[in-house]
Amino acid sequence: MRMILAWALLILMVGVAGGVRAEPGVAAPSTASAPSSSSTLDLAMGSASVGPPVSGSPPGERTAEPSPSSVSFPVATASAAASASASAASSSRAVVTTAIPRDYGLNLGLGAAPPTVVRDTPRASFQGFLDASRRNDYETAAHYLYLWGIPPGRQKAEGPELAQRLAEAMDRAVWVDIDQIPDTPTGSNVEGASPLDDVRIATVETDRGSHTLRLARTRDPFSSGMVWVFSASTVRGIDSLDATYGLPDVVHKLPAWLSQDKAFGLLWFQWIGLVLLAVGGWVAGMLLERPIVWLIRRTARRAKIAHEAMASDLTKGLVHWLVMLLVVLGTFPTLRLSATASIQISRVLITGIILVLMVSALRIIRISVQTIQLRHARDEDAARVRSIMTRLDALRRIAQVLVVLVGVALALMQFPTVRTVGLSLLGSAGIAGAILGFAAQKTFSNLFAGILISFSQPVRIGDTVIVEKEYGQIESIGSTHVVVRLWDNRRLVVPVTYFLDNPFENWTKVSPDLRGTVFLHADFGVDVDAVRAELDRLLENEPLFDGQAKAVLVTDVVEHAAVIRITVSARNAGDLFDLRCKIREKLLAFLYKDPSRLPRRRTEAVNMAGPGMQEPPGLIS
Repeated sequence: MRMILAWALLILMVGVAGGVRAEPGVAAPSTASAPSSSSTLDLAMGSASVGPPVSGSPPGERTAEPSPSSVSFPVATASAAASASASAASSSRAVVTTAIPRDYGLNLGLGAAPPTVVRDTPRASFQGFLDASRRNDYETAAHYLYLWGIPPGRQKAEGPELAQRLAEAMDRAVWVDIDQIPDTPTGSNVEGASPLDDVRIATVETDRGSHTLRLARTRDPFSSGMVWVFSASTVRGIDSLDATYGLPDVVHKLPAWLSQDKAFGLLWFQWIGLVLLAVGGWVAGMLLERPIVWLIRRTARRAKIAHEAMASDLTKGLVHWLVMLLVVLGTFPTLRLSATASIQISRVLITGIILVLMVSALRIIRISVQTIQLRHARDEDAARVRSIMTRLDALRRIAQVLVVLVGVALALMQFPTVRTVGLSLLGSAGIAGAILGFAAQKTFSNLFAGILISFSQPVRIGDTVIVEKEYGQIESIGSTHVVVRLWDNRRLVVPVTYFLDNPFENWTKVSPDLRGTVFLHADFGVDVDAVRAELDRLLENEPLFDGQAKAVLVTDVVEHAAVIRITVSARNAGDLFDLRCKIREKLLAFLYKDPSRLPRRRTEAVNMAGPGMQEPPGLIS
């Protein structure tokens, strides 16, 4: 009697500790003795590693290493068994038999599949499950599941529920390219290959570990044909998928129009959540922008940066957007969006972050160039200043082009469609490159010419030049064109290659100091020394004259006058032009005071009457 009570007590302790209760009529296909070093017996569920099928497993299932997706059947520990045995008989040892689910065949409780259910190939089965789920026809969708271990009497009730939970979890957990799923009855895309037992669809990370979605090939008891259905391990893992990707319980307490109705593929509560997250990110950006701007200005002030306002302009507006995008990117997964929506929203947000960083880089380049330009603005060497400005302008344009190219490329690479187009274009890169090079050869030549001019510097920004007989200053040197500001504020736009292929005058190539000439026509008998004295008087207190050069020379004699050349110098071309005009006006007035200094036409009278006639008094002028 004691022995019977001891064995009964041991069996009762095992049942209470494990919480395992066998279904009525379910036989235990395998047994296991309690190990001495472990308190549980793990039976693999979710993996499909290569190995021989275990007893009691559905067709197509394989053994796997224990994982978080495995089911554990607790049994009594060795110490508990020993203690219970000692109370009955010190020499007794306990052997525990645990019940595992039974294979009832493929969905006997659901009955024969309707004619609309096509399960001949993995792709057809997967597509059929998706189509039925989108129609909310989960009774039909249940025929695409292998309800292994569920008694036939419960399959009609539990099958549609499992199909709905699997469809919702898949919608939020994974995006599957259906074209990659084999569309052959054997499950293999290799012609003549042996039929496969299962096909891997995707691997999903859950709170309990990785879970693999598989389609298994098994025999339909109603048609006796081979069909493809979601494997038993996939069905057994629905609980872990639902725990990770299912909607929270609080959502089910919301009104039906929020938790069930959809607009553009998202539930209404998800749309509202996205708006609230965007507003929260915008507020966070506003709160963080001011401290960051203040910190940058303070750092610039401590570093004795004269133009600290430029430093604050670096982050103005960008911090706001960057914080908002980061907040939304980090928090929107809590809304449990569908996998497609999550991917698209992530791409849009990452693209926005890339564009914000690209604009930040462009601002850094612009502010850095402006800071260096302001630092050298008061340099006494004007030629050095123009050289620095030209090189900085070229480097700025090159850096901006590189930043834009990299930023746009990274943004576009977020979208697979663009990557596909890019790969297609690479396939015809040879022909397209030849055509593009021929069509844009002038454009490319101007681009390289602009880079060459920026570093060899035949002209620089601010140089005074004569181009196409027009006087002006180089206002800007672009990638393809140079803008010359003429004296009357007109702009002459010239291709960059013009300055490499044509001669032109650069009055400030070496130094801005220039010498100019004024030409006057005077009478042959003009007093040149008096003209020199008058020039000295005019230049004595003239602010435009730099004192470098002055001269008065008779350089030529023409038919009715002597040509007097007056040479003066000034600090730059503008001052020289004004000085020449002023000297010309003053010396003309000086010559006009004495009419004998002005050119005169001289003629000689000849006596044509013959002898006895009175001769003329002399020359007439």
